[in-house]
Amino acid sequence: MKTYSKLTQWIVTGLLFTWGAVSFIILAGEEDPMNPMPLGKFFLLKIGAMLSFGLCCLAGKWLNGKGLIADIDEDDEI
Repeated sequence: MKTYSKLTQWIVTGLLFTWGAVSFIILAGEEDPMNPMPLGKFFLLKIGAMLSFGLCCLAGKWLNGKGLIADIDEDDEI
């Protein structure tokens, strides 16, 4: 297995976290009550967010297997 630098691992970890957080925010968010969207568009948006979040989880598992996810050690001090 190839070893990657800590900077590369933390960049990949940060990008993966951002992708998952945006997907979750879209999934958990509600529409604007003053400007409602059609029900079909609302469901497509939520299904897309679920698929994106699922792909993020699968990508995280794959990247972790490749050694691209940073190991977080709870004993390290900031």
